[in-house]
Amino acid sequence: MSDPHNPAADSGMAASDHDSPWKSAIEVFFQPCLELLFPQVAARLDWSHEP
Repeated sequence: MSDPHNPAADSGMAASDHDSPWKSAIEVFFQPCLELLFPQVAARLDWSHEP
């Protein structure tokens, strides 16, 4: 089936993983960023739970 949003789906090519650097950056920097920019929000979150 043709997917206009994913041209690699028809060609049999593996899709590139372009977003994994961003996912890694979010995992590392999300909590410190919230604590710096939005300390009141960060204080209300339970950081002991895995995402």
